[in-house]
Amino acid sequence: MSAKSKAQRHVAAVAIKVKRLEMRITDVPTTMRDDVKSMMSMSEKQLTDFAGTKESDLPKKSKKNRR
Repeated sequence: MSAKSKAQRHVAAVAIKVKRLEMRITDVPTTMRDDVKSMMSMSEKQLTDFAGTKESDLPKKSKKNRR
């Protein structure tokens, strides 16, 4: 699976850092905290796939409206 936007890729990268205990969840900006928490249930391999997506063709944000 790959990221659909640069924002999703960035959230996945932060989730990897939290999962590896390189960063605390309290250090994550509050605007991203819920998204990072929801990605924590994913495996590290899945998060790496999201974070490793090339940014060249990705939009800044996804076109779908968020709930």
